[in-house]
Order: sequence, then structure tokens, then C-alpha cells
Amino acid sequence: MYTFYVPEWNAVADRLSNMDARIELPSFVKERRDFVTLMQAHARSVLEWKSGCYVQKWAEEDAAVKDRKAAILERLGALGYTTDDYPENDAWKKILDRPTRLTERIWKTALPKLRALIEQKRVDDGRAAFEQRLEQRRGEFQPFYDNFLQNMLSDADRQFAPNWHDACGLPSVHERLTENNASVIVTQGRFDAIKSRLLLDVRASAEQMKRDLMEMLHREQHGSKGPLMLRGPREYSPMPLYDMAQIDAELAKASSLFICHRCPLKIAVSAQAISTHWRSEHPSLKWNDKWPIEPIFDRRRKFSEWPSRLPWVSAKPSGPSRTNTALKTLGLPEDTSMAQMDSLVFEGRLTCLCGHPGLAAVAENGWGGLMHHVSKEIEWCHRMGWSRSRHYFGPDIISNHHLSGDTPCLQLLAKGEQMMISEYIVPSDVAVEVTALLDANDVMPTCSTCYRMVKDGSHWDGLYLEKDIQVLAHHMKTKHDKTLSGNSICFHHYRDDDD
Repeated sequence: MYTFYVPEWNAVADRLSNMDARIELPSFVKERRDFVTLMQAHARSVLEWKSGCYVQKWAEEDAAVKDRKAAILERLGALGYTTDDYPENDAWKKILDRPTRLTERIWKTALPKLRALIEQKRVDDGRAAFEQRLEQRRGEFQPFYDNFLQNMLSDADRQFAPNWHDACGLPSVHERLTENNASVIVTQGRFDAIKSRLLLDVRASAEQMKRDLMEMLHREQHGSKGPLMLRGPREYSPMPLYDMAQIDAELAKASSLFICHRCPLKIAVSAQAISTHWRSEHPSLKWNDKWPIEPIFDRRRKFSEWPSRLPWVSAKPSGPSRTNTALKTLGLPEDTSMAQMDSLVFEGRLTCLCGHPGLAAVAENGWGGLMHHVSKEIEWCHRMGWSRSRHYFGPDIISNHHLSGDTPCLQLLAKGEQMMISEYIVPSDVAVEVTALLDANDVMPTCSTCYRMVKDGSHWDGLYLEKDIQVLAHHMKTKHDKTLSGNSICFHHYRDDDD
């Protein structure tokens, strides 16, 4: 695209080619200079005129907007409305801030819309004021409910009682809190008047919570696509219609293990324990938000390999199947209760043969803690296998956590027999060297062998090890059949990964 007028350029070029440079060129140059100067002046005048037109247009539009807005507000004021009635949103501004002056036809069309927006603001303001009062009533109700839980409920009723947030939504409580548009203060007398109804509502809520937990177990056991880490949405068969006695029996089994994704509770616990945990640790959260959850699979996107953070509480992945395998290996019936398994773990009769230095702390959490330890080791080995680099040709990871087969990791000891956790003898010079490395780095250590095994893009915080010489020696011996040395560990930062 040319930036000049081509015919004029050609005419100038033709004239120059036939011109006597000494005689005609000076006058020609002066003529062209004067012409270009005039054209530049004309162009400047045109631009100034055009800019002035824009400025004038904008000024007229601004004046029209101000005039329209003032006229509309004046007419609304004559109808009895005040500035407190006017909303501040895009729909309101769209009507008032148009660059056209108000006419009777425009006013006739705009008035119903303005009234609807004003009425909606009144509704929204009333709702906000109601929610603020309701929040005050909920705060007044909380100490009465806490006392009700601790001193007025039986142990059986307390086990699955709702937390404070959900208790505020119980019919009897909601009716009391919203009485007279939530303007009546909650007192001891008003609370005492609903205690009998509240007890019935708590029991109904407990039954629903049990059914939710039973549904979680059913989905974990009968999901058609297996573990959550596999691609694609899971499909579930409908849960049979259990009565409460059957649900109580199922939830009491050792295979009924649950985890909380909302907090750092990383161990699996029983149904009663997860309910107590939710009530005490998350009093202001709705029970298992988005439950039952049915994720919509968008086929245009890659399905996430990681489980959703909602619902907060879920059955432990592979918990029922691994528990049943362990019970079969131990020679125990499938209906063995959680209490029986906890008792065996607390007594030291049921333990893991891996000899991890932290097993004593694991045993403090009972059967759920022991199963979490075993599951974590199994999943860690699987993850290492998936993440293995094709350029690594060294020995494989030694998997020493099998729930069945010739070398099961769990063992049921006879009464009076105690599992001895071996203590690794680390040479003093190695201990000094490793301790110096641990003290010199803020990052948790990583096994050098494991680090070399994993693909560069697959490093995750599961490679971290504790800053404990016995734990490091245990890892080197049980996973690689090596002794600990200063070259056994390295230090790297990894992304967070809560799988």
C-alpha cells in the first residue's frame, strides 16, 4: 500500500527528467516546498476539525446523560423514592446513563424497569439484613447447642450428631432462629422449649449421615471404573435399601474406613470417628458439601487424574478391598469389627512386619492408622513404578508391603508376644556426615536412588523422607537393600501433592 499519491509522484518524476537542473530546478523546488507546506496546513486543519467534532459530540453526549439522569431522578423523587432506594448495578446505570434526553415516550418505557430494579434492591437489602440477623441468632444458639451435645445427649445419639452449621438447619432450630424475621434473641428458655423436637431432629440427621457414609462405602466398593485415579467418570450401581440395623452393622466393620480431605487428617478412621472429627474440627462447614457428587465429564478436556476435593469426606480409596484382603490373610472373618481390630493394634498383637521406626506412632491411631500406613506404602510403590524413567536401568524398588501372598506384611501375634522394631546400626562417621547434611539444608531429604529412578517431570513431594537417621537407614535397607551413607540422600524442592 502506497503512502503517497502515485499520479502526482509520476508527474513530478517526469518533469524532473526533462528539466534543466541549473535554471528550472530552484524554482521547481520552491514550488514543491510551498505546495507541500500548504497541503500539510490543510491536513492539520482537517484533523483539528475532526477532533473538534469528536469533542463536541462527546460533550453533547455527556450533557445529555447528565440531563437524562437528573430528569429521571427528579421524576422518581416526585414519586416518593429516595437515593437510598436506588441500586448501584449495571442494569440501573444502563437506563440512566444513555446519551439521549428524557422524553415522555422514554419515561413511559423506563419507569416499569426502574421500579422493578428498586423493588429488587429492597428485596436484596431485606434479605441481607435478615441474613445478618440470622447470623447473630446462630451465634447465640451455638453455646446452647454445645451444651446440649455434651450434657443432654446419650453417647449413642452424640456419635453421629450434626455439627453447629448443620444443626442450625434442622427444622426445629431453623424455625426458632427465624422466628419473627430472625429478630428474637435466642435465650435458654426459648432453647429449652425445642429440646424434645431437637433430639428427634438430631436423630433424623444422624440417620441421614449414616446413609451418606454407607453410600460412600457402596460407591467405593461398586464403582465400575475402579480407583479414582483412573481416567473417565465413575459409574455406580444403586445402593440397596438397607435398614438402619444393617447400616449400623456395616459401619461397625473394620472395612468401613473414611478420610477427610478438608484438613491434614491423613489417616483413615471409623464412621463414628469421622463424624466426631467433622463435628469438632469443622463446625462451620456444611456436612460433605456437594454430596452425593456426580462429576460432569467434559469430553473436550482431559479428565483429571486426581480425585476432587469435594465431597470433603469420602471412603478411603481401596479401603474396603484392602481390608477384606488383610482380614482373609490374617484368618479373621470379614465382619470383624473396627473395635476388635483397634484392640489388637493397641495391644501390639497386630502390626506391620516392615519394622518402620514410626510404627509405634502409627499404632496409636489403631486399625485405621495401620491400614493407612500399609496403603501409603503400596501406593508409593505404584507411583514409583508409574514415574520410572526409561533411562534408569538399575535395580527395582523392593516392595515389602503385600496384604496377601507368601510374604504378607501384616502379622497377628499370639497373646503376650510383642513385635520388636529393629534399630539400625549406623557407623559414627556416617551418622555425623548425614546429620551435618540434614542440619545444613532446610529442605527435607530425598533418597538419591529414588530421585534417579523418577522421570524429571514426575518428581513429587512423596519422595521426601523424614529428617531421621533411623528412617533413612530403614528406607535404604528395605527399599534398595543398601546401607546408609552420605551419598544416599539429596535435597530438592518439589511441588505439593496431596495424593
